[in-house]
Amino acid sequence: MDPYAVTALRSVSYRIASTPTKHLPAIIPHVTAALLACRPLLSLPLTSSAKDASEAAVLVHKFRTQISTLLQDRSVEGRWAGAVLVKSAVELGGWETLQKCGPWVRGLLGILSKPDPSTTKVFCIVTLTRIFMLTRDYQTLVREITTPSLTPFITSCMNILTRFKDGDASLQHLTETVLESFSRLLPRHPTVFRPHLTKIGQFLATVIAPAQENLLTAEGDAAARRLYTQIPCCAAKGASQQDWEKSFQTVVAASHQTADKVFRAIIEDWESVTGVQSFNNNNVRAVEQEVQQSEPDLCGFPAWTGIYAGSRRLIGLLDLLTELTIAPTASVVSFRIAHVMDLLTRILSLTAPAAAKGRKQQESGITFNDQISRDERNDLWVVLPHVHVAAISLFEALVERFGQALAPVMEFFLERLSFLFQEEWSLASIRTAAYSVLTQLLPILGQALPTAQVKSLNRIMHACCNDLAPREKVEPAVQPSSTTAANGNKNKQPQVSMNADTFLGTAKPKNAPQSAAEGLYESAYALLPCLLTYLPAHAIDHSARNHMESTAVLIRHEKALLASVMNLPSSGNTQSLLPLLARIFPESPDVEMLLRPRMPVIKVAGREGLPMDVDEEEEEEDEDEGENENAEEKAENAGEPENDQMQKQAEAANKGAPIKAQEEPVSATKESTEKRPSEETAPQAPSPKRLRVGSPGRIALQEQKVEAAASSAKPAPAPAVASYGGNDAEEEDDEDMEIPTLVMDDDEEDSDNE
Repeated sequence: MDPYAVTALRSVSYRIASTPTKHLPAIIPHVTAALLACRPLLSLPLTSSAKDASEAAVLVHKFRTQISTLLQDRSVEGRWAGAVLVKSAVELGGWETLQKCGPWVRGLLGILSKPDPSTTKVFCIVTLTRIFMLTRDYQTLVREITTPSLTPFITSCMNILTRFKDGDASLQHLTETVLESFSRLLPRHPTVFRPHLTKIGQFLATVIAPAQENLLTAEGDAAARRLYTQIPCCAAKGASQQDWEKSFQTVVAASHQTADKVFRAIIEDWESVTGVQSFNNNNVRAVEQEVQQSEPDLCGFPAWTGIYAGSRRLIGLLDLLTELTIAPTASVVSFRIAHVMDLLTRILSLTAPAAAKGRKQQESGITFNDQISRDERNDLWVVLPHVHVAAISLFEALVERFGQALAPVMEFFLERLSFLFQEEWSLASIRTAAYSVLTQLLPILGQALPTAQVKSLNRIMHACCNDLAPREKVEPAVQPSSTTAANGNKNKQPQVSMNADTFLGTAKPKNAPQSAAEGLYESAYALLPCLLTYLPAHAIDHSARNHMESTAVLIRHEKALLASVMNLPSSGNTQSLLPLLARIFPESPDVEMLLRPRMPVIKVAGREGLPMDVDEEEEEEDEDEGENENAEEKAENAGEPENDQMQKQAEAANKGAPIKAQEEPVSATKESTEKRPSEETAPQAPSPKRLRVGSPGRIALQEQKVEAAASSAKPAPAPAVASYGGNDAEEEDDEDMEIPTLVMDDDEEDSDNE
């Protein structure tokens, strides 16, 4: 038993009991932080009969009783504190706490039916959702706690959604919490949610793709879309696949239906490859005075009126397709990529013209519809970039989900993206979406891009560098110039009104543009190393590469600098940034590996755990010994012919054969001169294992001649022969008597003849 956990739980219980209920919300954060130390005690099965175990059981029981009392408290503060403590205890206690949380669940459900503040109900919904999620791993707890409690929980939450649908805007945060809870519980308990699908679908139709105004925040819209994609999980057994595919096709058809209304000011030249019929190709048909959807669309979403409302509906449908793409499914489904690409092609083929001076814009290929007013057409150019952003996000989801399988259509999309960026690059939202999708595309398609298509990305490269470049800190003050000419000057300049503040010598800060989209810098920062890594270096323009490299140095982008150093163009005209990289990041392991590669790899420790330097010294000593032995063997092989000749001469002398004093020494000397190892080639010391004997030199032969003349009657064994062959050779040579060979040099022979 952990004594500290016991002390901490005793302190928590005392603090809860001694604090007035009105003041509990102020101390609850400290209490929940102290409960972390009580985890071993709350999750320990208290079945032992020891004294400390009984004391711990009393403390745990007291703490649980305090929570139950707070859930039934009459004050709002007490019930709020009880809901927070239940969540902390359940997450820390594990199965031991879950099996006894039945009364807590009933108390939390009772709070949902009371007129408590939204904050208290939010904590109740979050706590109940957490309990239902944790009990899923224990079938016994599912039968005892989740199944009986989930139906009343759904009913209470549906009452909250109904009140919000009727116009109670104060329930916005509570409604978003309910949607998030349903999106997590519905895939795990589909049969329990099946009777409530009709009401859930009716509510989602009003918030998923709103036409007039956003009823929920961005997080609430995302939760609603996630819940919509999980509805097919509640289908009967085996029918979830058909329901998901039907829902997907319905959303695609509804998107085309909305696009027919929104794009009616243009006669589109787009042709569908999936059989979709566009109603904007015929400019003769009668159109309404104001663009509108007079009845619910194919998805059941309500009607809308106005170009702005229609664009919001189209963006909501594209976001819903994005969620359908990335959300997990209950079973294997068939995803029709052609239908999505057909829709994206239709949307991305339209761009705002550079100048609207005529009905037909030849440079952009746009033909206007005569029946639509200029005001609606101008409104379309305003909302069209926002639709493009949603379409680019949809394709990014496709790349994230399918990866390499989407390669056949990536090149086509890249062409459309380059064309679109040329027209709308000034919008920060377009740049952010383009950078993000290129970061996903280039690792798959970058190395296979042709030179022409790489050059079409020059505008994106320069824009990325401009978005990453540091902003100027100050703006120098403008000095006013004199605009009044002297009297009598014929070239008199007109007077210009000036702002009095410009005469002040102070400098004002130059702030970043206020229209910068959220995530623009992050997406550009992630794209820069991808451009230098995955695009062919020989295909990038010299100016674009210099701009990217200078930007990487200015913002100290390590990955971009590494990519530039390792992906140099083959022309060799570009200087490497390796010195700058080593100076900016001297302690980076990647830079160290690039500067000092170790090949082959050196092991950290030897077989016996010796340090690395000891192993290296031993290897060097072994190599030196091997070289010495090889040199000795060569030297011995060189001296063997001469010694063999001397042995033959000694044997011939013993048998009484005549000795040739003039011919033999010459040959012996010649052989010894040729065979004798040079002192430069073999300077090593002789090995201690085997003595090395060199060939007899000229001085040694002269000494042998003098000794032979002094004692010719007493022959001595040849010392050179005795040294070969080890100990056995010495014993055999002692039995034979040898006569040394007389060697006479050429100088001595000439003196004797004289």
